[in-house]
Amino acid sequence: MRKRQHRVFYLSRCAVCIALGSTFTHVAWARDYFNPAFIENHGQANRTSVDLSTFDNDKSQLPGTYYVTININKTEIGARNVDFQLATLSDGQQALQGCLRLQELKDNGVKTDLFPTLESEKGCVDLSVIPGASQRFDFQQQALSVSIPQLYIANNARGYVPPEKWQEGITALMLNYS
Repeated sequence: MRKRQHRVFYLSRCAVCIALGSTFTHVAWARDYFNPAFIENHGQANRTSVDLSTFDNDKSQLPGTYYVTININKTEIGARNVDFQLATLSDGQQALQGCLRLQELKDNGVKTDLFPTLESEKGCVDLSVIPGASQRFDFQQQALSVSIPQLYIANNARGYVPPEKWQEGITALMLNYS
């Protein structure tokens, strides 16, 4: 009887140790790597000519045109196709930068007349000209967030429409209110 009890106790102790040991997981930190040799190149002899270095960073995407929602200082101004180019940031990292138009910033209250060199030769706005301005592209949400210091934003009432956007209306005569 005593031998049987000892054996049952030994088995239950082993089961507890195995159960506890299986709950501990080990975290392995590794970089994702995609071997370019897996890409089928029909008609090309050299498979190593494919450059996948753009995707080494988790948050990087290819330059191109994306349909995004544009936010200026957390206020949504609309959605449209925006051309994105790879640019080097001040900290040395590369990120996609959207091509915003000067008129878009003007229409949303940015004091663009303070910065005569704001528009580049491509027709895009160079936000590095505005001190403290930045933009961030969130690929998952398809949103371009532009941050501009309040100093460079016109102080207009909510719902303000500039006089150049006013419409003349139509010529009409009302005889009754109902």
